[in-house]
Amino acid sequence: MKQSGPGNPVYLYTGILFIIIGTTLFSCKIIKMQKPVGAVSGTPLEEKKPEYLIRKMDSARFDCLWLSAKISAETDLAGKTNSFSVTLRMKKDSLMWMSISSLGIEAARVCITRDSIRFIDRLNSKYKTADFNYLKSLLPFALDFEAMQSVLFGNYFSYLSRKELKSSYVDEKYYIVSTLRKRKLKRSLEEKEPNKRIIQDVWLEPNTFRVAKMSVDDNKLKRKLIVSYDNFTETDSLYFPHKEDIRMEGDKPAHISLEYSKVSVNKPQEFPFSIPEGYEQMR
Repeated sequence: MKQSGPGNPVYLYTGILFIIIGTTLFSCKIIKMQKPVGAVSGTPLEEKKPEYLIRKMDSARFDCLWLSAKISAETDLAGKTNSFSVTLRMKKDSLMWMSISSLGIEAARVCITRDSIRFIDRLNSKYKTADFNYLKSLLPFALDFEAMQSVLFGNYFSYLSRKELKSSYVDEKYYIVSTLRKRKLKRSLEEKEPNKRIIQDVWLEPNTFRVAKMSVDDNKLKRKLIVSYDNFTETDSLYFPHKEDIRMEGDKPAHISLEYSKVSVNKPQEFPFSIPEGYEQMR
């Protein structure tokens, strides 16, 4: 197998990361996100209880049965950079499919279901089929199928049960819901606790209660995920990010920038996937 280009294992890892972490644009009408309430009025945001913010965050979730989109991606994985385009299609709770292209030529195709992953490397005439655990082994943060789709829709996802989001506070122009206690001194002490496995913070835009930023810090395994969103779009009074910046720190460091276009929602999709004759199975 070649050591560079879209067909190598690094590119496969990049493509799968794209599916899991990408937050999809659901409208071609790009708008500027309204300024947060505090920024408009010149006064600090009014503090809200975490239960209130979680309820508002849940009510802002997006749900659709079918989805297709075009994505431009730039990646830096452990110092190796790539630029490529992706055609993404999905059916809720069933299947995620993508075609990865470079310089207008399809290089790879991936199909993920609730219990399996299939991959075609067109550059090297190879293919791979595996169970879902193989996909988890590629990623710094293992997510199940439901969590993947939740992230894909631009919805909140968590490594912890919802009841662990136990505090909320204001940080400049955003609300934050956190797994740590509110008081800064107590939070500082908690951050240093060796047995504190995961710290999660979620920044919420105060007008729409959409996620503006998420941070997941796994202290025990020494890895961190930070996702930031920009250029929101509006459809059915809901907002979605048009651009996304993803950073992963740990033994598999990664930086991924995504930009979305040509999005279609709730139109039935086809998921063509067949292994060409003569292709060799990857080991």
